[in-house]
Amino acid sequence: TRASARTPSADVDRELPRAATRRPDAIAVVLGVERYKALPDARFAERDAALMRRYAVEALGINDDVEHLYARTGADVTGGELRKLFGETGWLAHRVTANTDLVIYWAGHGAPDAARRAPYLLPFDADPAFVTETGYALGDLYDRLARLHQQHLMPPRGRQRASSAGSSQLSKMISRGVGPRHASRTRAAFCSGVSVVSEAS
Repeated sequence: TRASARTPSADVDRELPRAATRRPDAIAVVLGVERYKALPDARFAERDAALMRRYAVEALGINDDVEHLYARTGADVTGGELRKLFGETGWLAHRVTANTDLVIYWAGHGAPDAARRAPYLLPFDADPAFVTETGYALGDLYDRLARLHQQHLMPPRGRQRASSAGSSQLSKMISRGVGPRHASRTRAAFCSGVSVVSEAS
């Protein structure tokens, strides 16, 4: 007999491991765009974002409140929203400290710009004909996360804190991709400010 098709809710409804303790110094940013204004759908992106939100709260122990969890999906993930979130004086800049473990998860389309082939995240309102102008450069995001981390690297006198990239136990990739020729599906997790793991097809 033919196996039953996997439903979009299968992953969201499954049991997740439970964190032994809460992590008051951890922050999660979860973004997912499935239906775009001017691009093909990124199938199951919002389902995956919902699963990641659950994983952050239940398995990683991140507090489910407006100071520790920033979750947006669909039409709420605009270019302006990304600039507000990642900007020099944006949402993250006001919350990241020397003790912060940071997880950033993206589910949606990505595309390279025509000139440099540099990768961009494509928000809901991105125009595929103007990737540089309407997308969010992945390199800029990496640089911003590194600067946030470096601003808080100097520990108080007499105190030592590990800061090597990839040292956080939150460093876990949840990534795979399918998409049209000029806009690939992207899922990526960025952890510990400067430790980045990502993949796109």
